[in-house]
Amino acid sequence: MLTNTVEVANKGRAAGATVMHAPISFAEGYGELTTHPYGILKGVVDNKAFCKGSWGAAIVDVLKPHPEDIVVEGKRGLDAFPSTNLDFILRSKGIQTVVLAGFLTNCCVDQPCAAPTNVDSMS
Repeated sequence: MLTNTVEVANKGRAAGATVMHAPISFAEGYGELTTHPYGILKGVVDNKAFCKGSWGAAIVDVLKPHPEDIVVEGKRGLDAFPSTNLDFILRSKGIQTVVLAGFLTNCCVDQPCAAPTNVDSMS
């Protein structure tokens, strides 16, 4: 899966697409979350996962953003839209067609979100 993701990102760049990365990360102590997280976010807190600046929150080396890529800021859950600057970036750049891919696609991509209306989902 990772090899395919790298290939898609590279082909997108070559075709002139804007490649964006939306990593999830939290401040130490998880102050961004409710004091009683549930579901997958409870597992994140219980396992002290995705702490900003740690190995667990880093983008893997083979998929590191290129200088022309954009790293979306503020992702705190499965959906990359509600708590991030993604909508602002898409609108300010006039991007109307979006291809979504990533880890846990069945949770993070296939779920309804406040995305632009012209969305293509790709696993």
